[in-house]
Amino acid sequence: SRGLGDVYKRQIYVSAETKHKISEVVKKIGKDGMTATSYVENILRHHLETYKDEINRIHKDQNFKNLL
Repeated sequence: SRGLGDVYKRQIYVSAETKHKISEVVKKIGKDGMTATSYVENILRHHLETYKDEINRIHKDQNFKNLL
């Protein structure tokens, strides 16, 4: 898996409330150099890895069903 510096970065929009909460978490518990972006990147990677089997199952169920 590539590190954060090796990827093309793209924006994902979140509500102002969510952004504020993330910023507060990073400010209060983040280690040196942690940013809101790196924190969210880690959360999303963890979520995708944790739920990958379920995500793949849902995708398969929705895209490979017989029509009749």
